[in-house]
Amino acid sequence: MIDFFEVIRRALNGPYMSERDFDMKVVVPKLRQVVKKYDIRFDPDRAVANDDKLADDVFQAALELCVETGAYCTDTSRVIRFSREELLEGLRDAPAAPVFGEGRDRKAMLGRKPESALPPWCYVGAGGATCSSEDVYIRLVEGYGRNPLTDSVTCPTLTKINGMEVVAAAGNTVGECLNHLIKQFPGMEKAIFSKKDKLLNIVEVYVNHASAYPNELAHPVKDGDEIHLVLMLAGG
Repeated sequence: MIDFFEVIRRALNGPYMSERDFDMKVVVPKLRQVVKKYDIRFDPDRAVANDDKLADDVFQAALELCVETGAYCTDTSRVIRFSREELLEGLRDAPAAPVFGEGRDRKAMLGRKPESALPPWCYVGAGGATCSSEDVYIRLVEGYGRNPLTDSVTCPTLTKINGMEVVAAAGNTVGECLNHLIKQFPGMEKAIFSKKDKLLNIVEVYVNHASAYPNELAHPVKDGDEIHLVLMLAGG
């Protein structure tokens, strides 16, 4: 199976295309084509379909769609291509029951077929919404957690913490995130870097409250990670 770094390489070297062109000129025409080819139709009288043939047709249509269109990387404006064999291998090796939570909250997300007697996974929250009050944020999340049906929670996004605005940055490493941040706030560059790609000696970097030393700029990050910059100052 291809590894994560191969996906990154394809995201950097794949065919260049605008997001609008990818959506309107690649995905939409191909989607219409596979829907017609596999005769996929929605029956409004059956909210949850349990037709095995329909399930097989949807799977084959989705597989063909993914092979023909690829996936779009909004950060690089390039299309990531996957072969049919790579997609099937990834599906085969994907976790059958990923586990979320710890202790008594630990739960496994099991795949459900339409006729399954297992209750559906209940994923609650305000994903994508913003919240300007920390007090409201805490009350919301606690309320989601107290719901006896809740299996997992998605949290809203805080616009401010202790009165300070939260700033988002994109990148796969600390260095990439800082460069993205500097493009938004150019004045920060002199406060962080002594020269290009070299941090000031007084700057300490923490990712999710853990030190990123050494090689701070190359330290990998993922969506949701928090980067903290601490200035080590002393005086007499």
